[in-house]
Amino acid sequence: MPSLLPFLLRLLLLLLIPSATAGGQQIFGIGAELNSEKACLSLMLIIVFTVAFEVGTLRIQQRLNGTPFLEMVNKIYAELTILGLVSTVHTV
Repeated sequence: MPSLLPFLLRLLLLLLIPSATAGGQQIFGIGAELNSEKACLSLMLIIVFTVAFEVGTLRIQQRLNGTPFLEMVNKIYAELTILGLVSTVHTV
């Protein structure tokens, strides 16, 4: 997992910084008006939030293991996943 962050940062920089092979233009033209510092910060915050959410859900599942509340929490996670998918499809 530690090697994923440098890869994502390099990918983001490739999208934002003009390259010599692209004739001095950004890939997909998205880097022209995008602040690279804010974009990198946003990407890092998303990664930190995702990791924290996963760690939190794992701890909740471990704490509720063997109780009837575990099934309820798993159903809530499934609903959140479906809502996220619907939101992503609606946005795109």
